Amino acid sequence: MSYFKKTTYSLAMSVVLIGCGAVETKPGKIEIENKNLEDSVVLSEKNIEFSPQGELSLPVVSESILSEAIVSTSNSTDVKNKAAEPSGVVVTGDDLVNLAPNSHVISLKVKSEKHPFYGVGDSKGFIVDGIEGSELVLKRGESYHFQVNSTPMHDVYISSDEMGWGAKVVEEGVEGNFTFDGVMTIIPNENTPDIVFYQCQNHKAMGARFFIVDQNDTRTLADLVAEHGALGVADSGRKKADVSSSEVKQKLSYASLVAMSKPAKRVRNSSNSEAKSLFESSQKKLGEARVLQKSGDNHGAMQLIDEALRNMSLASQMVPSESVKNEQEQRYHAAVKLLAQQEKSYKDASERLLSQGESVVEYNRDDVSVFKSGAKRHADEKRYAAATSDIQQADRVVTTALNDMLDSQTIKYELNLDTPRGEYEYEHNRYLGYAELVPVAIEEKEPSKGQMMLLNGFVDKSKAMNAKGEAMAEEGNFPDAIRLMQEATKQVRRALRMLGVKQ
Repeated sequence: MSYFKKTTYSLAMSVVLIGCGAVETKPGKIEIENKNLEDSVVLSEKNIEFSPQGELSLPVVSESILSEAIVSTSNSTDVKNKAAEPSGVVVTGDDLVNLAPNSHVISLKVKSEKHPFYGVGDSKGFIVDGIEGSELVLKRGESYHFQVNSTPMHDVYISSDEMGWGAKVVEEGVEGNFTFDGVMTIIPNENTPDIVFYQCQNHKAMGARFFIVDQNDTRTLADLVAEHGALGVADSGRKKADVSSSEVKQKLSYASLVAMSKPAKRVRNSSNSEAKSLFESSQKKLGEARVLQKSGDNHGAMQLIDEALRNMSLASQMVPSESVKNEQEQRYHAAVKLLAQQEKSYKDASERLLSQGESVVEYNRDDVSVFKSGAKRHADEKRYAAATSDIQQADRVVTTALNDMLDSQTIKYELNLDTPRGEYEYEHNRYLGYAELVPVAIEEKEPSKGQMMLLNGFVDKSKAMNAKGEAMAEEGNFPDAIRLMQEATKQVRRALRMLGVKQ
């Protein structure tokens, strides 16, 4: 095994989480100095080639140092739009800044007359980048990332049906259908319909449409709207707010069935006064809707029925079944574990940066403490959904600081590779750098249970190898310790690749 003489390098920590957006790299200068070489090799911005996708092509320098390094960057775009604050969902301007190209934010607010489906379906609607019922043009072959900030009642999916409501799901080329708090990625291909709709699974007419065009198609959004007509206006020319008597009768029948369902019975028999009050309110609204329907006010009747259904849904969520309770409890404990991992990753990254003389990104620890206290109180009352929500808010505070720190800081290592210990320390630090990214990637990508099982297998193997390597290093067996560290790094990189992280 060969060892280099003293080698120093600084490499901008830059990892692109697929589907995340909002990752910006400051390449600056990457310098590698090796006393075994006649001259220092300096890679400046002048000899780093940017591809159209934003990847950096680096000249080959020393495979033993940068054999696997791929530095990627996303050109951030400041989006000035400010989203309105929907009822129950807070959307700040921070959600809409530093977005990468083809990245957007979908959030929720009460519809106004600006929404193409105002007066139809649910009273709330989706907004894209602060615009109600926004329509976009997506090109085939390109990736589009949508950060969804909604509620569990209004999860977003891509449909070929104008109304949505869970029908006609477009699965090919879409990752993250039925998301209410996460990232949905769309990569249109030749099989994607020319028009698709972003809609709600549980309610109709909350979103709008995306036009899908080929790469060489030069038509603008205005051209496509003129060609296909304004959304929300039927061919007959009737106003989109018109509601027929038969539609009201059908919806009333459905609401009556919901009122007699098992979840409704569970609410009536529960001791939850708030849930029972919501349910009673829904029944009053249904009675008022019947009166309005008989008087010919179909539009007013439909709005009351929608409100009644929302109240019944909220009430049933407050009194979940035993199986739902168990699932909510599991989600709560998983969220607590993930928050602990994020806090540890933040602590480790902060300590390393401070030891290198770098600055750290602080977060509001008082806010996190308040969220954690609220979560414990809710969990003690077995209100696990509310407890999970508090933990997730705390997690966002920590994760935001950790992401900002890893994305913007330059990680510097002073390595002495003229000894076995020096090379071991390099491999150990390299492993730790990748391992710190795993909880960040899990937070951003929200993998399925199956993916988590596979991921945990890789991570557990890497941890076991790391522990063995550390023990061997303590005994002075550096050659075997180095080999184990390299294998540990390989396992954790497999986990990251499975999550869609470019390295």
